[in-house]
Amino acid sequence: TGSLNYYGKAITLASLFFTTDDRSYIDSTVISYSSNGNYVVNFTYGEDKNSILYGFTISGLNGVKCINSSSPQILSNIFLTKENWAIRAESSEVIISDNVFDCTDGWLGYCPLWFIEGNPFITGNRIYGVGKLHTHGIVLIDCPASFIANNRITEMDYGIKSEGSSVIMNNFIANCYGVGIACEPQAQLINNTVVNNSSYGVSITGIGGNVTNSIIWGNQFCFNPDDTPE
Repeated sequence: TGSLNYYGKAITLASLFFTTDDRSYIDSTVISYSSNGNYVVNFTYGEDKNSILYGFTISGLNGVKCINSSSPQILSNIFLTKENWAIRAESSEVIISDNVFDCTDGWLGYCPLWFIEGNPFITGNRIYGVGKLHTHGIVLIDCPASFIANNRITEMDYGIKSEGSSVIMNNFIANCYGVGIACEPQAQLINNTVVNNSSYGVSITGIGGNVTNSIIWGNQFCFNPDDTPE
């Protein structure tokens, strides 16, 4: 119980899942901290990919903070946080892979993955909620070259909201209260499945944009009618 800071150290902090591949260690090894506005784990000293958080359950209000260009690896964790963010990163190239984000208890406006002015690498994660208003799965603000692939996002408000030239591919987004994918024309949407969302499947801001080899089905509208994607 308490808050952790890596203090710039290139170390791997892991549960016994790291050496055994037994996923029960993820459930049973819990880091918990519930102070308003603070985070369970902090990367604030410019850590790089050699600083790794691996195989924990992260419980509390806010999960992981990455600032000052800190770009660690966050791998195979379960997030049960609920106040503002599970992971919040600024000017970061953080790698986020194979995590589970349980947002069912998220408060109004909760966003498990929130990034500004960085290029995160987000792959193989599971994000799910209960369709609450303003609970967005992945939000990228001024992120020019992010990579979002092979994620499964269900029952949020928006699945993915992206500003910039992100590559968004091989994701499954379903049963969202609002929009499956909202992005700018520079984004590349490839091989995504966007189904059964209560508003638009895809909403592209402005004129243009490309959607390639994707399944967009069962949404209220396939595309925002103000858009003209190709």
